[in-house]
Amino acid sequence: MSQARRLSSAKTRHPRPQVDLVAPLTISDHLLEKMMIKILSCPRCSFETTERLPTCPDCGSRLQSARKVRILGWMLLALGTFLVLFMGAIAVYLGGIITGTGEPGATSRFTGGPEDLALIVAVFGLVISFGIATMVGGLWQIKYGKPNRKLMVAMFLVAGILLVIAGAIKAMG
Repeated sequence: MSQARRLSSAKTRHPRPQVDLVAPLTISDHLLEKMMIKILSCPRCSFETTERLPTCPDCGSRLQSARKVRILGWMLLALGTFLVLFMGAIAVYLGGIITGTGEPGATSRFTGGPEDLALIVAVFGLVISFGIATMVGGLWQIKYGKPNRKLMVAMFLVAGILLVIAGAIKAMG
């Protein structure tokens, strides 16, 4: 009898964990991909489906798989990294030329005025900003398998500003 009493007291000290059978189960996108279920999503309206549809039934845009979006994300990350590194290297090189302009024996010098320097810095800053936004957008697509609309809008705004500045430069020259 004392052994039965010990077993019952052990049960009260370590109760079984309660499992909630009513709570809904959620499956992550990564797990669904592992299970070979292809989720297609619309980049325009964010519609998602597992059916093999060529276009979105809501807006008519072409549906994309998460795998394709991730591949495009890697391409965006590479492009953004290239832009940031390339423009950064050119900025450092030009900075050396600009700062060494007044020194005797300098082989190259900057002959522009403060307005030219401000324009150069603005264009370089915008291109580097576009590169950073592209990198962040690419990382988002790699991680989540779908594009982020806000980041895409930011990238296109910076690209539009760059085009306006390029048009202004062309009109001035």
